[in-house]
Amino acid sequence: MSGAGQNATTGRDLGLLLKNMRVGRGLSLKQAGVLVGRRHQVLAQVEAGKIVPAVDAWLAIFTAYGGKLSVKGNPPTLRLEPGGNGRG
Repeated sequence: MSGAGQNATTGRDLGLLLKNMRVGRGLSLKQAGVLVGRRHQVLAQVEAGKIVPAVDAWLAIFTAYGGKLSVKGNPPTLRLEPGGNGRG
């Protein structure tokens, strides 16, 4: 059931994506402009393939501001790109 998920990414979609993709430097909480708990703690859980409510909420806020989730590079890296004019 995965089709055009570019516009909206749900927590479940992100969870499945994180299970198959390795999270690298592309994942930046600072770039999203939102601090959620402790960065290292969140990243550790993300690397383990776990989707935590904090990350889900952070992603929802990020995408609400026009941010885009993309996978680039080799090995694939999860990247968040700010969209529109924002302080970042």
